[in-house]
Amino acid sequence: MRIEQVFGTTIGDIENHKFNAFLGISIENKYFSKESISQYVRWMDMVSKDAILILIADEIQAINYQVLGGMEAGAAVRRAEERGLEMARIVQIAVEEMEGELTHPIHICRWVDVKGEDYKRALEVITDYWHSNQEFREHIVKNVKKNLGSRSKTLFAQQLNELSRYLLDELAVVLGGIVIDQTVFNLNPYPGLGTCQLFADLQSGLLFPVLTKALKIKHPVAMVEAYAE
Repeated sequence: MRIEQVFGTTIGDIENHKFNAFLGISIENKYFSKESISQYVRWMDMVSKDAILILIADEIQAINYQVLGGMEAGAAVRRAEERGLEMARIVQIAVEEMEGELTHPIHICRWVDVKGEDYKRALEVITDYWHSNQEFREHIVKNVKKNLGSRSKTLFAQQLNELSRYLLDELAVVLGGIVIDQTVFNLNPYPGLGTCQLFADLQSGLLFPVLTKALKIKHPVAMVEAYAE
């Protein structure tokens, strides 16, 4: 693994097993092959305290299928479910191939598995702030455009607003950590500086401190800009 930057922690704290790591997988991101997932899992196993988590971002992909793919809502949801199952199988195969090598238990979860009460409250707070604060709304849309690249130039403002729901949902899940079976997962390696910086700045209050305060974050997440090699 190639570590470029860390946010909200130090390399020393990571190496001293102060966190439990989780990897969020966007199901249409070609970067997440079986081989790259295996590298992330090995690294997370090496640094985690108690367990590791692989979270498959399937349900929210339906937003992209509708806006970018022109699918009807029902078809988009079904497609996201199918692709989520496919990715879960890829992850399971990768983990099975490392059997006997890994030292920590692994949780493989779908998006629906992390939509508990903390998520619902966070999403409500973030969505309300999105509607009431133009600067925040524009900042999120700017990040959406950056992720889309030149394709964003072909989209209307309403489409960009719809696509922003994906990122808002991610923020609701990730900010404040993920709790599975009473284990807090609070170290997130991800292949992208922009995403790491955004999440870290929102969580620390460097960006939109009023939102940060309203979220009442219980378990701050350390972000790691990390790439499989």
